[in-house]
Amino acid sequence: MNAMLLELVHKEKPDVLFTILSENQFDPMIINEISHRTDTVTFNLCADDHWRFAYSSSWAQHFNWMVTTYAGAIQQYHQLGYSNVIHSQWGFNPGIHRKINVEKIYDVSFVGMPHGNRVEILQQLVDTGIGVHVWGSGWSTGRVSLEEMVKIFNQTKINLNLSRCSSADLLQIKARDFEVPGCGGLLMSGYNPELASYYEFGKEIETYRDVKELIEKIQYYLLHEEERKRIAAAGHMRAVEEHSYKQRFVDIFRKMGLAD
Repeated sequence: MNAMLLELVHKEKPDVLFTILSENQFDPMIINEISHRTDTVTFNLCADDHWRFAYSSSWAQHFNWMVTTYAGAIQQYHQLGYSNVIHSQWGFNPGIHRKINVEKIYDVSFVGMPHGNRVEILQQLVDTGIGVHVWGSGWSTGRVSLEEMVKIFNQTKINLNLSRCSSADLLQIKARDFEVPGCGGLLMSGYNPELASYYEFGKEIETYRDVKELIEKIQYYLLHEEERKRIAAAGHMRAVEEHSYKQRFVDIFRKMGLAD
């Protein structure tokens, strides 16, 4: 595969090579050759630098650019001598994550895996009498397709984002933080100060700091439909105006000097 990739780059001469590494899918020397011996600009999106910085930083010397979703990682890269780092973020694809005309049949839903403290949090909601529907690998309901997930976001009154990292007790911005508002759904996300750079809390999305506050806010918004709809609509507008992947990549390419 690595030999085929190098051959393809020499043949097609692409402007950029974009990767999202989760394991050592490539030979570092192949990426290094493409980065430093061809005109193709390489960059990798590091989505888990909150807890996988050691892995990501080991690749920094081989790529022309590293793009991280964790603002705190920028200084860490700089301390290792890497200045080829751009801070960006997850986003949403308007061609996929969009509003559709369906009935709101779920009070509360969550799409994701049951790692960390997620089972405990959701069980406390159920014990309080809140109707919660879950989907994802590890739940009895199993995974859903991308199209089904978009439909669920649209069919749900309050969409949860449980924002702890999968492998550490750390807050992390998730793709759901942009995909749910992109679908016009109300996002209820675990409080993360980093999110304040992307939304106005209480007006475009809602947040919670602990289970008690989560339960109180769910109960409140289930009773106050118009307010719930206003926040969802404002979140959708903010997402459309600022958080699509097209906007993310235009910004990345500008910082690389590849776009005006």
